[in-house]
Amino acid sequence: MGDLTKNFSNKEFACKCGCGFADIHPDIVTIAQAIRDKVEEPVWVNSACRCKDHNKRVGGMPSSPHLTGMAADFSCKSGAIKIFNAIKTLTDAGELPKWGYCKRYIKQNFVHIDVNTKNRTFVYAEGN
Repeated sequence: MGDLTKNFSNKEFACKCGCGFADIHPDIVTIAQAIRDKVEEPVWVNSACRCKDHNKRVGGMPSSPHLTGMAADFSCKSGAIKIFNAIKTLTDAGELPKWGYCKRYIKQNFVHIDVNTKNRTFVYAEGN
């Protein structure tokens, strides 16, 4: 059981380097739980909050929304396509908070979502 939602803890959204940065945007947490409920299986947070050093080590963009806790990458046993389709279904039904960008990384088998609506709105993408 999580401390942010029934399935997610703050630790899952924290920077993976161990620095303690865990200031995740509440809409990301809401989206994560909605995805988990829709896919009906565990969903893993591959990456969410990132400090500048960790972001650089993983090859993140210098202006990545992960740096401000406004992004997360998710995966599940059934594959990223299940998460990607769940996000589309939930968005079309008006069941998710407003988000900015969603991309399914096919080869790496995860989905990135961010709530940075300042620069982009409701963009779905797929790629390697």
